[in-house]
Amino acid sequence: MLDLNDISVCSATHLPIVKEYGNRMGLVKVIDDALDSNMQVSPGKIVMGLIMNILSTRSPLYLVEEFFNNKDVPLLLGEALSAAKFNDDAIGRVLDSIYGYGTWKLFSEIVLETYKEFKVDCSIVHQDTTSVSVWGEYEPKPDDTLKITFGHSKDKQPDLKQFVISLLCVEGNLPLRKGRIKKVWEQVFGFKIWVVWDSASSLPLALRFATIETADLTLAKEVILQACANLGSHATLASVTFDRGFTDGALWWWLHHELKILFFVPAKSNMHVYHDALASVHDGIRQTRERSRTVGHGRNKATVVDRWDVVGITGLTSAGFYGPLGSGSHEHAKDFVANPINAVVVCHDPFREKNPTCDAMVLLTNAPVEKPLTTYDSYDRRSDIENSLFREGKQAWFLQRPARMK
Repeated sequence: MLDLNDISVCSATHLPIVKEYGNRMGLVKVIDDALDSNMQVSPGKIVMGLIMNILSTRSPLYLVEEFFNNKDVPLLLGEALSAAKFNDDAIGRVLDSIYGYGTWKLFSEIVLETYKEFKVDCSIVHQDTTSVSVWGEYEPKPDDTLKITFGHSKDKQPDLKQFVISLLCVEGNLPLRKGRIKKVWEQVFGFKIWVVWDSASSLPLALRFATIETADLTLAKEVILQACANLGSHATLASVTFDRGFTDGALWWWLHHELKILFFVPAKSNMHVYHDALASVHDGIRQTRERSRTVGHGRNKATVVDRWDVVGITGLTSAGFYGPLGSGSHEHAKDFVANPINAVVVCHDPFREKNPTCDAMVLLTNAPVEKPLTTYDSYDRRSDIENSLFREGKQAWFLQRPARMK
């Protein structure tokens, strides 16, 4: 007869699902193959246990052991391990080993296996930046990777220290039109992260870290090349969408001529090519559409019609910076010939409907613009950078106040 006293009850919640995804990603194997360890518990299982904790209660390292006291460890990790194996010393040794191996290198290896397993389409990427303000006293050390200072605040709080995240992502919707990234003052606290990220699956593909004073363009090529290398024969990047902070003719020329990648970038309103595109609207290829949608509930339920009016313009030669040399004095030479570039002028869209006084958006691209709404939609998918990784990432960090997007 079954004795109820011999039955132990463990809390599983969502963790078997986490285990299954970890198994499909090959997480434990990739980490164990990368890290040379003689620990009693493999580094991969330590990391898997830490992930389960983070996705449950996000305990400090010294409380992870307590977290596993009432868990069915054989079920979750495939081995009868005692909770004591997940002490903070063991976790610390694994984290040190990961740092020694290279965080971005290990990250890329895991991501590559994940993309292969889940057959993720990452042929289109988008890039943007955001900032997070923090409080606290920080004592810099000579060997610190981070430079701890003040600088330009996108949160409109220059009295607070901050760090900036630069994200390269795949797919998305509804971009943030105003508030381009400005040049960061040299005295800035923190670091930047360049990430290639697939918004459809919320899986990152490649990343790079640097101190915050590093210009956005410095690692733009490197992170794109890393993404291409990580994809291997699994997929290819077909197009890239940037914000105005990545306005660089040499970068665009490199994408077009060396990688054969389409790019979509909004022009700055002080550019000659911006005003040239606006002046050429009547000679361009116009395309419109309307879509109905329902807003409100109950008595307040109503139908509204969104309207788009965009114009494609080919062969503009007023973007002298678009070429292998980028911007420079060569643009003023008598024999200088500018390379043609295409543009799409957004005469009307739902954003301008709500913000009638904003400047018209002009998208610069090397893609065909005979169907300008296709170009518009390619850029318009970029909002998942703001609505997904930036927002969700900030909410998970322990800051002294919630981060605010500006």
